[in-house]
Amino acid sequence: MNIKVNDKEFELNFGIGFLRELDKVAGVDVQGISMGMALTRTLPALKGWDMLALINALYCATHADNPRPSYDDVANAVGSQTDKQIEKLFTDVLAELKKSPVVRFSVNKLTQN
Repeated sequence: MNIKVNDKEFELNFGIGFLRELDKVAGVDVQGISMGMALTRTLPALKGWDMLALINALYCATHADNPRPSYDDVANAVGSQTDKQIEKLFTDVLAELKKSPVVRFSVNKLTQN
């Protein structure tokens, strides 16, 4: 999956680097100790159409790109999309997470009804 930011295509990677970045951006911190859990918090937020969760996931998935877009650039790129395009981003990100060997087990368990 790719995302266009400032007229440049960036490849999104939802592997270990994504999880590490997501824990930095959206993880749980208790008294200065990182507890991780960002994926556990992000999945329900994505299913609930939470725009910040989408932006966090997209930004973290650009971890391997060089140069990497800034968080604000990703946020602005998402914010410039139509409602239909944003809905597609949500469904595409969830689909990519379900395909990633690193996170698919957790995603499938956390998204079961």
